Amino acid sequence: MSVCIAIQELREKAKQEMGSKFDLREFHNVVHKNGSMPLDILETVVLRYITDTKPS
Repeated sequence: MSVCIAIQELREKAKQEMGSKFDLREFHNVVHKNGSMPLDILETVVLRYITDTKPS
């Protein structure tokens, strides 16, 4: 799977789960703040972000 497709899928998952709390700039900060990393680690980071941010 390409990196671009993986990030797009993670972005869509975040949009769906976070609803109105989704902020594209914040999502990009989460994706880029740790620099280069394997996709499985990136997925873990993004899923943690979703869990910590989504509405209760």
